[in-house]
Amino acid sequence: MTKRQGKGWASRAIAITLSLAVLIGASAGLAHAWWQATSSVTATATAIVVPPPTGATCRSETSGIISLQNYSAIVSWTPPADFTPSGYRLFLQTSSGAIQLADQPGTTTSVTLSDSSNSLMSDIADSMFGWITGDTTYDFQIYTLHSSGWMSSTPTTTRVTTKLNGVFTFSGWGYTCA
Repeated sequence: MTKRQGKGWASRAIAITLSLAVLIGASAGLAHAWWQATSSVTATATAIVVPPPTGATCRSETSGIISLQNYSAIVSWTPPADFTPSGYRLFLQTSSGAIQLADQPGTTTSVTLSDSSNSLMSDIADSMFGWITGDTTYDFQIYTLHSSGWMSSTPTTTRVTTKLNGVFTFSGWGYTCA
């Protein structure tokens, strides 16, 4: 004989099933919330802006007598305002690219460009080449250096021209202002 279940059995079975579903769903939601922890991180970045020097000027100097003249160009600049540079990086911009010259300390605000040769043979070759090609003009560029190694993105610029030293003595190249 089969026992007949009471009148409310189906409703109790549905209520128990729904309760279990809610309990399982709630515990899954809690587990999801526990594994999905949120945190925030704050970072600060500082960009270094290195200002260029300003007001590049050039002054030519000549020494010696006519046939033994030596030419020099004295390039000066003004340090950037409200910035203490660790140094300056100097370049001669040629048609085939930039030639980096020696870095200068931050206290320097002028350099003298003078004789570019060191031996008699190069003097003779330079002098003969100068007679054929004439003088060459370059952009002389000055960049500011920061102690971190960063360099200003733009230079201050003036123009210099190579000049044959000692027309009759083949004493190399000097510089004048363009």
